[in-house]
Amino acid sequence: MKKIAFYDTKPYDKIWFGELNTKYDIEYFESKLNEKTAVLANGFDGVIAFVNDEINAKAIDVLYDGGVKVIAMRCAG
Repeated sequence: MKKIAFYDTKPYDKIWFGELNTKYDIEYFESKLNEKTAVLANGFDGVIAFVNDEINAKAIDVLYDGGVKVIAMRCAG
């Protein structure tokens, strides 16, 4: 099962992503994704970020070094 780090979690995220999920092992983090918190995703296959997360080059490097292969966004616009 793929492991997903879910950043900037809101209460409603656990309802829609947690209860309806059947394919992934999701761990929820309330902190926003940035170069300092990216280390939380070490050993995960992917991350799900939100609109105000800081996905800069340094954060991406930390994610990549920790094994993350996919960065997905859950926002529109």
